[in-house]
Amino acid sequence: MAMIENSTGNLDKAKALYERVLQMEELIYGELHPAVASTLNNLADTVLEQGETAKAAVLFQRAMETNEIVFGKDHPDIARNLNNLGRAFKEMGDYDGAKTKLMQSLQMKEKRYGEDHINLIP
Repeated sequence: MAMIENSTGNLDKAKALYERVLQMEELIYGELHPAVASTLNNLADTVLEQGETAKAAVLFQRAMETNEIVFGKDHPDIARNLNNLGRAFKEMGDYDGAKTKLMQSLQMKEKRYGEDHINLIP
């Protein structure tokens, strides 16, 4: 439901729903679970769209840390998390931080898929 609210521009409602889902998932699964990381990422996307860039960066970072613990540092989700952190840093005006995260994401993808893979097309 939160994804639909987000897609239709109801960002406040989407944020509230994601926060509720996150609370329930943490209660049921604990903080270190893939579902929690996914919801953190979705919540971060929503708050980033609302212009809450610093909060989005914190949520993206937490999602990445959760994925690193659950899956390991070389998992494809880490590249996605790094890319999302780069987006948040860019929106905050931290272009050096954004470049660092985006390059780390690209390097992980190149290592995993090869330089000519479709996943590397911008």
